[in-house]
Amino acid sequence: MNNFLPEGYKYHVWTDGNIALKVHPQQLINSLGDADILSMKHPARDDLIDEMIETMRWGLPEQEYLNFKQFLEEENYPRHNGLAGSGVTVRPVNEKTIEFNNL
Repeated sequence: MNNFLPEGYKYHVWTDGNIALKVHPQQLINSLGDADILSMKHPARDDLIDEMIETMRWGLPEQEYLNFKQFLEEENYPRHNGLAGSGVTVRPVNEKTIEFNNL
């Protein structure tokens, strides 16, 4: 992210190409508070397993799904624990988020 933004920006507001904001971007920035990222709820699902099943329809290999499902179960990750939609994200431009972006 930081490789494409001019110097001096304090926040990065990203919207997917199929998203039209219904609020001014400043409202999203204000909602961020002290957090490092703001995202919206997934519009259709609230569960990682359900999301993996959906991605299998797009060609995700079944073994990857089974491995991920096993990992979640071993970690006792709760079902229907919420799922972020990535169509809109807001992040401050700081060392922490720049480091994350470069992973």
